[in-house]
Amino acid sequence: MFRYALDHYADLLTLRVQDSTRFAKRFGDHLVPFYQRMPALFYFLRRVPLDCDFSASVRHLSAAAALYIAEQQDYLQDSANPEGAVVDDLWMAYEAVARLVHMSEEDKLKRHWRSNTLTFSEIVALASKRQVIEERVAPKVLEQCQRYLT
Repeated sequence: MFRYALDHYADLLTLRVQDSTRFAKRFGDHLVPFYQRMPALFYFLRRVPLDCDFSASVRHLSAAAALYIAEQQDYLQDSANPEGAVVDDLWMAYEAVARLVHMSEEDKLKRHWRSNTLTFSEIVALASKRQVIEERVAPKVLEQCQRYLT
């Protein structure tokens, strides 16, 4: 079966978060739950743009966030330091979820959530606490990420 590059990235992301000890040492244990949910968030952000029941702005925001997360050469490049460079991706994912919930109905979004370990409501609750991630993103990078989503 043919596999798309985004599927390979999702597999890599799943493998990366299985061992979160280096990430925890660098950013603290309080960010580990955010980090461990990234594969499910990435799948979610990839699925929403394909649902034509959403407005174009919702689909575009979700697609933009998924693309940013998958891109290795974003504002903090992943290749040099994967654990350190993922903090902007974390912020992007949870900021996108918060904006999507604001722009659309949570029940419609929930249809695209696929996780056996966490409900969509729990992800929305984590997204509401995304300011703890913001504290770990360099101000210039955070500004660029915010501009990217507008």
